[in-house]
Amino acid sequence: MSYYDIDSILAEEEKLPIQFIVEAKYLGQFSPNSTDDSLHLKEGTKVDCQYWLASQLWIHSYCELLIPLQYSQQFQQKLKAGPNEIPLNSFPFYYDIGLYISNLSEDERLNNILLETFAERYKQLISKSYNWQNNQFTELNNHYCTIEKDR
Repeated sequence: MSYYDIDSILAEEEKLPIQFIVEAKYLGQFSPNSTDDSLHLKEGTKVDCQYWLASQLWIHSYCELLIPLQYSQQFQQKLKAGPNEIPLNSFPFYYDIGLYISNLSEDERLNNILLETFAERYKQLISKSYNWQNNQFTELNNHYCTIEKDR
């Protein structure tokens, strides 16, 4: 990651689910059902927070990182079965966040799935670009995530 890379900055702003394993003092504003009275989050509270914060909380053993649905075992099986069939446009930083999660959790399997998926989808994108027709632009644009569109 480069300090000035706008895509990395935006990717780190993506929210991830976490669950606190200790009481989190003065972090009550992160809970969606927080009231003005609750400054602290109780142990076991689940919240969504940006990757940059979630990673630091996880590194310091304040929380568990909950795997988002788009990186679950079930979704990984779908990607293995047909990586080109699943539109990733609703997850603009799918590969970035996936790599962040796999590095944090040391999940080599997720890392391999991301690599295989990207390679397969990239091959299809190159193939389609050789047989380009103007009416296919919208279809292609709605199917790929940010990194696939940029490359």
